[in-house]
Amino acid sequence: DRDVTGVQTCALPICAANPSTVTSGGTTLLTVTVTPGTGSTGIAVTADLSGIGGSANQAFYDDGTNGDVTPGDNVFSFSTAATSSTSKTYSLPVNVTDTEGGAATASISLTVNLPAPNLAIHTIQGERSLTATSTSPYAGQTVTTQGIVTGVGSAGYFIQTPDSDADSDPLTPEGIYVYTGSGKVPAQAVIGNYVQVTGAVSTYPAVTASHTPATEINSTTATVLATGQALPAAITLTTSMLTPSGGLYQLTP
Repeated sequence: DRDVTGVQTCALPICAANPSTVTSGGTTLLTVTVTPGTGSTGIAVTADLSGIGGSANQAFYDDGTNGDVTPGDNVFSFSTAATSSTSKTYSLPVNVTDTEGGAATASISLTVNLPAPNLAIHTIQGERSLTATSTSPYAGQTVTTQGIVTGVGSAGYFIQTPDSDADSDPLTPEGIYVYTGSGKVPAQAVIGNYVQVTGAVSTYPAVTASHTPATEINSTTATVLATGQALPAAITLTTSMLTPSGGLYQLTP
């Protein structure tokens, strides 16, 4: 945009947030690059950050403080924590003025996401039906969970809840597959490591392709919480669990 008296500033490509996507409570550096008009002096930049928990008239700085990298280069900056009660992309209004009365406006785009809920594996899996197709109640959502690595393949690995954290419901599985894609299994996925993962819950194969689809988490990273953990106790299958008349769905829990 250009004002009528002097300040030429703030086309959208030079208004930025780095990073442009943060988890609520995370910090981002907001910048506005100003191109002064002829004779423009005393440039000031403010933004309305009330949508992300800040001031409605927050000054930006070009003096090497508040996150500004280089003083006097007409890149006005402000480092701030962004908070939000919902996952949302905000358009933060920016105002630029100068001593001569010039003015320009623009906006900074910033996406703030809520933290992924931390859920037990059996909660993510949900209760499995013995007579019909079951899917996770969290399919399509991003979650965080943790478990002991019990098996590793070329495109993913299995984690299982430690015995001490397992629930008493035999219909809620305590294990889940973490899908990474071929060749992308993280180095942290070592049998016996207790890891935390965050990713989107998905159903594979799709319910249209299988009567007994599995629940998995899509994630290529893992955080090690502990190493050398004892594997969960094996469960012995008995004739009371699997019977000839039990049908296909008895295999799903």
